[in-house]
Amino acid sequence: MTSFHSIGDLSRSYQLRLGQHGLKTRLDRLTQEMMTGLKSDTPKALGGDVS
Repeated sequence: MTSFHSIGDLSRSYQLRLGQHGLKTRLDRLTQEMMTGLKSDTPKALGGDVS
């Protein structure tokens, strides 16, 4: 008996596109932070201590 643990072709395509979008978004944010020297989410970078 064969067991199938895979997703369909359309689902795989969607997952790959979603992953690529996430990587591109993160790379864009990190590039912007590196070029300006400013964090995009200052409170998160400071651990919530903005005082």
